[in-house]
Amino acid sequence: MMNRIIFFSLVALLLITTACSDNFLQTEPNDRLSDGSFWNTEEDAELAANALYDHLKTAIFRWDSISDIGKPNTPSSSASQNVQGLQSSTSGYGRGIWGNSYEAIRAVNDYLVKIDRVESDNTALLDRYRAEARFIRAYQYSYLLMFYGDVPFITEPISISEAKELTRTDKAEIWDFVSSELQEISEVLPESYSDNDQGRITRGAALAWKARAMLWAGRYEEAAAAAQAVMDSGVYELYPSYQDLFSYEAEHNSGVILNKEYIKNEDSNSLFDILAPFSQKSSGSTFVPTKSLVDAYEMANGMKIDDPGSGYDPASPYENRDPRLRYSMFVYGDVLPDGQIYDPRPGLGGPDDIMRSFTTTSTGFNIKKYVNDQDLEDPSNGGINIILQRYAEILLTYAEAKIELGEIDQSVYDAINEVRQRPDVEMPAIQSPKSQEELRQIVRHERKVELAFEGLRYFDIRRWEIAPEVMNGPIRGITSVQNTYADRSDWEVIDFSSDNEPRGNVASNIIDDDVSTIWHTAWVNSNPPHPHYITIDMGDRQEIIGFRIRGRQGYNDGNPQDIYIEVSSNGNTWEHREDFTLNNVGSNTVYTSSARQAQYFRMTVESSFGGTTHTHVAEIEVITAQATETWVYPEYERSFGEKDYFLPIPDEELTLNPNLEQNPGY
Repeated sequence: MMNRIIFFSLVALLLITTACSDNFLQTEPNDRLSDGSFWNTEEDAELAANALYDHLKTAIFRWDSISDIGKPNTPSSSASQNVQGLQSSTSGYGRGIWGNSYEAIRAVNDYLVKIDRVESDNTALLDRYRAEARFIRAYQYSYLLMFYGDVPFITEPISISEAKELTRTDKAEIWDFVSSELQEISEVLPESYSDNDQGRITRGAALAWKARAMLWAGRYEEAAAAAQAVMDSGVYELYPSYQDLFSYEAEHNSGVILNKEYIKNEDSNSLFDILAPFSQKSSGSTFVPTKSLVDAYEMANGMKIDDPGSGYDPASPYENRDPRLRYSMFVYGDVLPDGQIYDPRPGLGGPDDIMRSFTTTSTGFNIKKYVNDQDLEDPSNGGINIILQRYAEILLTYAEAKIELGEIDQSVYDAINEVRQRPDVEMPAIQSPKSQEELRQIVRHERKVELAFEGLRYFDIRRWEIAPEVMNGPIRGITSVQNTYADRSDWEVIDFSSDNEPRGNVASNIIDDDVSTIWHTAWVNSNPPHPHYITIDMGDRQEIIGFRIRGRQGYNDGNPQDIYIEVSSNGNTWEHREDFTLNNVGSNTVYTSSARQAQYFRMTVESSFGGTTHTHVAEIEVITAQATETWVYPEYERSFGEKDYFLPIPDEELTLNPNLEQNPGY
């Protein structure tokens, strides 16, 4: 495994040196690094630069959770207030972003003054450290402008009294600064680093961030040019596997431009604990996807799910879809890190049952990105890096900027299709010619599904000014199948291969409406091998569309694995054999390829889990009809108004500095 930088936290040092008076008692503290003993060597400059990396923002999941594609799972959280349009100038969410951003800017401004004290002949190295710091400042201002609009603009250390006189600077001036700053430092930063320095800010990161910032600012020529520069550098390319992109194995791959670095046991994160389904070590499901995102993924044939002839089946909503759907989130039927099957369907009482508790998913989906098997045993001690920017975004930024400029050529189609046709995605290519509006909607769609839960959707729907359209209204979740089961009061077991009568595990238990009793094949006096079968007379003809088979509760070994079911109208002539492989869970539901009319059915078990010679089943039922029902979150609806395009400036800032003006509506 490659060595990685651990970014030592010296934020306290930076704050101390900016806040203390130079002549306070004329003493040097003996319990910490002092301003007088630091800032002497290249190592001091490096350590202080490393501390600035702590200010890279990683709230990407929270940001997407307050957009249309996600939801904060806890209704009382500050993020949930934001979703409901209830945020105010005293809300913790906006206060935290403001305070953290200006803390970072203050640290950078202080760094750029203090580094001049370092005596070194290696001016190129110190210039590189300065460039890294300047990147983080431009990075912070990009977010401040998107969250608040016009903000105070500070590029050097200031006193408290000066801070109280600040006013809001026109955002155009700050965007000018961000653009020129990132361009300048791109000419200082290296294209790459050795293994020990991987994760540091590169030339590509500066240009890529300029591309993002200028796209946010609506400066499409600059965005396209910066994205083109990244593309032309030859340093980056798409990682071939989207499925593995957020795994440990793919860290520092050729598609990653900027990471927030972590390492287990030393500088770890809690991503598994925050994102994984509850059943995985009682994980928190803190932020969850919505049906809006799930429905956005096209069918594998490239058609939208509501297009006639797309092949979409509401009863099997995740089949034959854009592979990025199941690569990005857990949906019903997925295998979880612990090997169990994800089942969030309501009312079944499973550990991931939708809204079973405040820590289970409230939509029926969970985020899969960054949830790795390696973190299962210690969910709060993750070492997976958080990707802050990757090459796919650059391709889509280039395409969007060119579309908005009206400069539509083959390079636009190529950029979009490169993203869509990664080897393990292979969605149909977008073919020319398309109108500007058609391409605009295509690239917006690609950003939504390709970059889901990477912290961009929140800003996209605001800069596109579509937030009220996509945000307002109920929060929808899983579409579940509601089955109708045949009345079993007249059912009778008329034949079976064997049962375990001495223990009371008789064949008739399979239809007695009691999951605590079972049909168990012979065991006490004999142990016949597979296959085992059981035949049931339903009393009259039924339309059969599927079966529910419940295994022995609390036992895994012995539950049916490979089975086939035949049906009959007279109990003598058997037809329509259908084969099924079951999961080793308490209940399995299987569906016939088409509806069958029959009075009798026979289930034959060809193998059982655990390699046992016997099998056991608690109950078997026939499904005669089904309907689909979409879950609607019952606690509240989302609300987005004009004022919500920007967050309110925190109340304490307005109190300390009357020169600041609040955003309208707060």
